[in-house]
Amino acid sequence: MPQSLIHQIQHENDRWRTLIYYVMNENVLLKTRLAQVLLKQDDKKFLEKAEKFLTRFLDLDHEISHLRAHLAELTCLVTESNQNADDILNIKHTLIYFRRNILLTERHLSKLRLEFYEFLYSFFEKEKSELIGFSMPDSSQDVPMETIFLLTEEQLYKKF
Repeated sequence: MPQSLIHQIQHENDRWRTLIYYVMNENVLLKTRLAQVLLKQDDKKFLEKAEKFLTRFLDLDHEISHLRAHLAELTCLVTESNQNADDILNIKHTLIYFRRNILLTERHLSKLRLEFYEFLYSFFEKEKSELIGFSMPDSSQDVPMETIFLLTEEQLYKKF
């Protein structure tokens, strides 16, 4: 295997290692935030949803551990390669598999983070509205954005 290709793969490995570290840290921050909120909550519905998020965070930990193992395998393949056709083919397959899975994990983290923050926001917004005697619309009802804009426009032009 050409030395330039080995350097490229090592450079890519360093980048993947950094990304895995970032995903691990983000997941730790999400679990920490969940723990902080749980200390102040005793609402049963909140606890049920929080438990589901914790399970998803732990699933992400599992994905991360698989990625770390595959990255270690890839690093070993590159450093211990005999530069024969089988080794090169094995490295290519491992790279393709790893690239696909790390990108999927990164998307999974982004989606999970967004859903978690939306959950916290909706719960705290609901809690706030109950304190001031205003009930938020049920989020399970799908209201088209056009309707919201039309209602707002009607209200703006309504004569008092």
